[in-house]
Amino acid sequence: MSASADYEAERGRILLLSLGLTVLGLLLVAVTASAATVHLDHKRLHNLADLLATAVLAEISPFDDAPLPDVEVRLAVEAELVTYPSTARTLTNLQVFRAEQTDAFTVTLTLTATSHPPLLAWFTTPTDTGFPIEATATATLKLTH
Repeated sequence: MSASADYEAERGRILLLSLGLTVLGLLLVAVTASAATVHLDHKRLHNLADLLATAVLAEISPFDDAPLPDVEVRLAVEAELVTYPSTARTLTNLQVFRAEQTDAFTVTLTLTATSHPPLLAWFTTPTDTGFPIEATATATLKLTH
């Protein structure tokens, strides 16, 4: 075989190898971008939980004899959640999983939601699957003299 015949025989294999590596590289970028989106959604949910816990604690009087029942704390959280529509709109299945006032000065709140990364939304949204995320926040009121 001559050198030109060897070159022609390898020409298609190199093209196939290049194409395969390009697809693998794009897949790696897509997975990394999707993981980053889930992480950012989790941070957004955690920030929302912090905001809601602090806002609800600001509405509760620390001088009441007993902590509020969990139902009243949950209603206060859900009423406060309406004031943050932009964050609530970016997360699907946003729910107040747990809301409680553990003592006169502390509110604990757990939110759950589902993240749908844009590169996977074509699959996760119609099938109502996604990546479940959860965030817990605790707000404590400290009184000083």
